[in-house]
Amino acid sequence: MTIALVVYSTLIFIGIALAVYYARRQRRGRAITAASIVGVLTVVGLVVAIWSAVS
Repeated sequence: MTIALVVYSTLIFIGIALAVYYARRQRRGRAITAASIVGVLTVVGLVVAIWSAVS
């Protein structure tokens, strides 16, 4: 479980770093894609947290 949380938070951190990198390089499409992936990971994390609290 601990390894999974580390991997999950690392993916979010890398996604944010890529979004900032691409935004600074004026690559809007890639920046939006990276930010969208971070958003999806965040929503999935919330759903899993709620699901585990309910069950």
